[in-house]
Amino acid sequence: MGLKRVKRIVDGELRNVWQFDTRLNGRRVRSRDNFPTKDECRAALDSIRADSRRGHYRFPADNVRYTVRDARDAWVAHLVKLKRHPKHVRLAEHAFELFAKIIPPDAAVALVTADCLSAYVDLRDRSGVRRGTVFNELTQIRAALNHAAETVPDLEYWRPPKKPSSVVAPNSRRKRIITRDEESKLIDELRRPLLGEQSRYTRYRLDAADLFEIAINTGMRPVEMFSLAWSDVHFDRSPAYRYGWINVRATKTANRTNAETDDRDVPMNARVAEIMGSRKRSCASPLVFPSIFSTRLGPRYYADHAFKNACLRARIPYGRDTPGGVVFYDTRHTFITRALQNGADLQTVMDVAGHRKPSTTLGYTHSTPLSRFRAVACDERPVHELSAPDADADTPDNSGQLDRRAQLAPTKRKSR
Repeated sequence: MGLKRVKRIVDGELRNVWQFDTRLNGRRVRSRDNFPTKDECRAALDSIRADSRRGHYRFPADNVRYTVRDARDAWVAHLVKLKRHPKHVRLAEHAFELFAKIIPPDAAVALVTADCLSAYVDLRDRSGVRRGTVFNELTQIRAALNHAAETVPDLEYWRPPKKPSSVVAPNSRRKRIITRDEESKLIDELRRPLLGEQSRYTRYRLDAADLFEIAINTGMRPVEMFSLAWSDVHFDRSPAYRYGWINVRATKTANRTNAETDDRDVPMNARVAEIMGSRKRSCASPLVFPSIFSTRLGPRYYADHAFKNACLRARIPYGRDTPGGVVFYDTRHTFITRALQNGADLQTVMDVAGHRKPSTTLGYTHSTPLSRFRAVACDERPVHELSAPDADADTPDNSGQLDRRAQLAPTKRKSR
């Protein structure tokens, strides 16, 4: 920051002019005028600094009565216009409700500084909230401020504060896949009737079982399955899709205002077609997975609760913070990993998973003991004939590894 020379069109000609860009009392100030010489630009900057020391300088953004509430309402309306998922809208509204404890909603948006964001982070830390949640809330607040700076003409020269350095993006990339053995155990536990179970809990346990099998066979996101309508499920057979297909509506990368969506067709295999057909015969709702309990919590809460109980009964670790723990979203990692290891090309898996970049798809791919064994196999047999013990295990079994190495190691000749 300071003095800088830029190219601007002056009187119809492209010329080199001087501008200043500095901070006063923690707030950014940029010149509205173009100065032909460096000395004139420095003199204007010195005059502003002198007025600031005497308390006579008024920031241009202070003349604009655009409040924090206006920024919030404009950002929420923007999210609704883009047809973002309701959970993103609720997150933005909740973040600004908490942000009102730091700065009043009627305050000018130009008064929001980096200190306000730091105070918000401290407030959430004292509440015991996870840093990942704080990061997401802060992202919504800064997105609303940036949206105001870009859309309000009077805020053209105001720049929103930067994110506090103490808040970084959480490293939430999962490295867990569900093995075949774990898959079989979870399906058995989810479909096994429990003694003394109420009928309503039986219903959402069986819903969780269907969700689990569909997710692990199609790689669909939980949000996509809960918003799935019967009009998007096609049982018609075609030369390409033997058991039919599902038209999955994009929930993360959709901009329906500009007709830019990542809606995709996901083929159904025999098991998914069987589950869908069974639900179609017994479901009168237009949704495949209607909410059968509280509309405030929705079916996602009850499905996760049933999945957690099934993991506990099957003695499988559960939870993101549990070492080796499994969560429902690991079904997507498992599907993408299996598809690539079974020979599907990367572009096909990207289309089925709904990814735009190969790097995103590769982030869902994890190696297994069998894939590592195939990578280093040197015999002449075809790859599909190679096998390894515990091939589906998520974590390689190292028990007896030293014994096997000792048996395979060449024996040393005794010196005569």
